[in-house]
Amino acid sequence: MNGINMVHFQSTSMRGGLARHLSQLFKTGEIWGVDCWTLDRELALRHGNFPYLLHSNPEAMGVFPCATFEEIFIKTLENYLKFANERLQLSLPVKLIVGATDVKGFMMATCYGVSSRFLGNVVEEHLIKEMIIDNYDTPPRTILRPFFEYVWEECGLTRPDKECLG
Repeated sequence: MNGINMVHFQSTSMRGGLARHLSQLFKTGEIWGVDCWTLDRELALRHGNFPYLLHSNPEAMGVFPCATFEEIFIKTLENYLKFANERLQLSLPVKLIVGATDVKGFMMATCYGVSSRFLGNVVEEHLIKEMIIDNYDTPPRTILRPFFEYVWEECGLTRPDKECLG
């Protein structure tokens, strides 16, 4: 236990001495998950997340790699809900706050077949959505679909009507 009521902190992945992903569990029952890798433009240029798109589109502040972005959120929420239900035994409903920060100027990197391209442009600094989860059996993909649609809308686009973009 530390001075800010945090029960546990774990960095699940390190690169060059920096945390790429981390989780925090607080005494309040809050679980925080942070991904410092997926949307980082400089890391993408150096380590291979869509570098060809960023180099060919230097005005893009960064990209939402559509399928990867969604799959990371889905897998993370699946793990957190399982932990909240089975280990913490948190009663429902559970409040979910999901978002992407410092994304002004980001574009959607769409991948269809072998072609990829940038579309849209986010004009807000932060994209945050609050939702209520009232059933642990609801698939994370279904829970997160409104957030994914919101991200596409903020890019000025309409999300393809597909269950999965990957």
